[in-house]
Amino acid sequence: MTYKNKLIIILIFSISYCLFLTACISPVFADNGIVNLKLAKENNWVGETLDGYIDILDETYHSSPMTRERLLKFVDEINHKRAEAYRKIASENHLSTEIIAKIAGQKQIEMASKGHYIKGINGQWTQKK
Repeated sequence: MTYKNKLIIILIFSISYCLFLTACISPVFADNGIVNLKLAKENNWVGETLDGYIDILDETYHSSPMTRERLLKFVDEINHKRAEAYRKIASENHLSTEIIAKIAGQKQIEMASKGHYIKGINGQWTQKK
């Protein structure tokens, strides 16, 4: 196995671990209690993007029990934590943050559950089948 292949495996593991932690420790408060990233995805309030971050689905403003401001704050918090993790991994591996974020975005889309929304290269949301 080449050095480059080992580096890629380490990067993917690091990114996956960081994304897992982000999903587990990022609560947002809805009217009925705490909602985490998994629940926000399951309720189609947010989806994954190819650039490694989450975004609000367009129709979410009407279907979420949270106010728009709370949902925006939640998305900003998740994305901020992801950006910090990407910067750390990039720095440790002498790569750009953008490359790490794109690798993470591809991985998140691959790992997305059936029914979750992903934003394609065309900017349109599609539900994973």
